[in-house]
Amino acid sequence: MKLIISTMIVSIFMISTQAMACSCGEWGSAKEMLRDSDTVMLVVPLENSQFYRNGEYGQEVKTYMRVVKKYKGKFKNNAFLITDKADGGNCGIDFKKHEGLYLIFGWMGPDGYYYTGACDTGLVVPEGIYPDSGDYVDPVQKILKELDR
Repeated sequence: MKLIISTMIVSIFMISTQAMACSCGEWGSAKEMLRDSDTVMLVVPLENSQFYRNGEYGQEVKTYMRVVKKYKGKFKNNAFLITDKADGGNCGIDFKKHEGLYLIFGWMGPDGYYYTGACDTGLVVPEGIYPDSGDYVDPVQKILKELDR
């Protein structure tokens, strides 16, 4: 009997844990993404993500970013960006200093910082990196082309 109850408890825990995993939908058009975001920018992390505070969904991290190109938003050459700390099951993202060029869609928080999540962040991969991909179109490259029109 104890084995059955223990198995049920573990099963419920595993099901509830899987239900909390991050799941992103497809990006809309550049026009829709611009309309629905407070900021759209190409950035390079100038530092590793650092603890910012305990938020509603766990730890939040803050990263100082170099803005390579601004499409929308109120900032100059650099900006702080807040995300949930990546823990493997949420939609958080941890940035590493100088590792990658990212397309960010974000929103303004009540503290004056821009916020984003993994579903609104795209690593820019050079075109042609997927040579055997057939009809695959990198969604980040597609949005960048639309933004640059």
